[in-house]
Amino acid sequence: MALAGGSAVNLRRGTYADANERSRRRKADPVSFALADEALLPWLQQEYSLEAPNRLTNRALADDGSPSMNGEAARWLGFHQDGPQNWTAIACAKDADGNYLTPLRCAIAKTRDQNERRFLGALACNVLYPADVARQWGIPDWCRSDVIVASIRRLNDRYRHAPLPTQSRPSESQSIAEAAAG
Repeated sequence: MALAGGSAVNLRRGTYADANERSRRRKADPVSFALADEALLPWLQQEYSLEAPNRLTNRALADDGSPSMNGEAARWLGFHQDGPQNWTAIACAKDADGNYLTPLRCAIAKTRDQNERRFLGALACNVLYPADVARQWGIPDWCRSDVIVASIRRLNDRYRHAPLPTQSRPSESQSIAEAAAG
């Protein structure tokens, strides 16, 4: 971006020029920016609810007389693993095509700060009102919406349906450059 007469001019050309321009306009327009923020919390709660298993229990009873847990629910909760629980591995389990089974849970599990991870989990499960979740974490009312939006934005930036591909070998141009330098 370069400034021409005090306004930003898009110098980027090519495949992503239009997307870049839309993004720049959205950031400059406070009305659309506010509307985008309002959609973040419903997005979080809806995505999380879609990832939960449909049934938690079977119709059969366990030995102690309580309903036995459905296999899908047990896997979702991580009860089918031996040894210590690796919650990130459980949340980031993949299907046969390499896509995450629960992409939102994976993004939450990959949140580095454990307090933010728990905060996002509490917002996602929709048990309490967002204001009550924020109060539970000691977030003052005057900045509550800013903290909620910032946390969900960071989560949205990490959200992926599948892991990012990794390059197993250098590209042709990288190989040529290394050969020329070496």
